[in-house]
Formats: sequence, structure tokens, C-alpha cells
Amino acid sequence: MAMIFLQKFLTISRMRKETSGHASQMIAEEFYLCMKLAFLLKEGENVIFDDVRNFTTSYLKEYVKENKDQYLSTVVSHELELPRYWRMPRLEARWFIDVYETRPDMNNIVLELAKLDFNMVQAMHQEDMKSTSRNWKKMGLGHQLSSFARDSWMMSFFWAMGMTSEPQYGHCRTMSGIVNALITSMDDVYNVYGTLDELEILTEAIDRWDVNKIDQLPHYMKIFFSCSLQFRQRIGF
Repeated sequence: MAMIFLQKFLTISRMRKETSGHASQMIAEEFYLCMKLAFLLKEGENVIFDDVRNFTTSYLKEYVKENKDQYLSTVVSHELELPRYWRMPRLEARWFIDVYETRPDMNNIVLELAKLDFNMVQAMHQEDMKSTSRNWKKMGLGHQLSSFARDSWMMSFFWAMGMTSEPQYGHCRTMSGIVNALITSMDDVYNVYGTLDELEILTEAIDRWDVNKIDQLPHYMKIFFSCSLQFRQRIGF
């Protein structure tokens, strides 16, 4: 990747010299690609990353300011704000559909297929969200610990969807959403409500999944431990 990146950077630097530094659309597109490649460099390959990022960013900001191509300027501005590879794929897809409609050489068939794909996958995500909601409410943890713990299944599912947005991973999204919600509840048990002595017993019980420890726990911890153990057994078998 580092070699590809370096070759691309040298190519566009030569192109820029040949055009006396004029910010043409072709050069801007090459700089835009170079900037995206910079964010894909692996650890140990980023020796020149900061210098190249600053150089390409400065050049692209100049191009956007001149605003010669509305479509490219919009895409570049969006990338400068936050790299595409750091964004949630499905939200990025929704944003790009709207932007693609403004492209002069837009292909209507591609656009319609993109909208159809987005709507179909969104419908699957909605079904996965319903499944996550049903399973979480069935556990009863959010309701029983509502006096101090966050009931965050929706946020947790959204996080899981961001990690695995592909339609075939519905079960993974549902299970990951519940796991994330359990972790949030655990965070509140440890940081908000539990005493040190109680937490030491809970930690030992979870480390060993020892049901014999449950009688030593206060009521709210019994609820949390029982729900966590049942969910572990469910996904483990």
C-alpha cells in the first residue's frame, strides 16, 4: 500500500508541475484519491502521511474555494470534514445517493438501483432492530435496573449496525446489540451503583460464571448476573 501511495503522489506532483500548479479538475481528482489512500496506510507505513495529508488538503481546499465543479467540490468538502473510511457505511451511502443525483453525467439506472438497494437493506435493518428490541425486553434488564442503569438497546443496536451493515449479518447485529447493551448496564453497575465489596464478589462470579456466588450478591446484581449468564448460555449453545 505504501508503494502504491508513493507512486500516486509522485504522479500527481509531476502533473501539477506540468500544469504550472493550476488546480484543474483532473489534478484535483488525483489529489482526492491520494488523500483517501493516505488514510489506508498501515502502521509503520505512515512516515510521510502527515506531510502528504497537509499538502493534499491545502490543494483541495484551494480547489473547493474556486468551486469549478459543484459535484467534485461537494464530495471533496465532505471528505475533508471526515474521511469516508471513518464514517458509518450505510449513512454514507444515503448521503452519496443525494449527491450523486447532482452529478452531470449521472446514470439513472445506477441511481435507481442504489435507491432500491438502500431501501431493501434498510427494511432488513428495521426487522433486526425489532428482533433486538423483543429480545432485550424479554430479558427485562433495562426495566429492572431503570433506577440507575441506562436502557441503551437502541444506541447499542445502532453501533452494531455500523460495524456489520451487510444484510446477511442480521443475527450478528441482534446479538451484538444486546451484548453492547449488557456492557453499558455493566458499566453503570460498576461505576454508578455498586460498592467495592459487592463488585469484588460480582467480578469473581463473572470470571468463573459461578452460580453459587449468586446468593452473596445484592438483589440488583443477582438480576444482572442472571441475565448475563442466560444470554451467555443462549449464544454459546
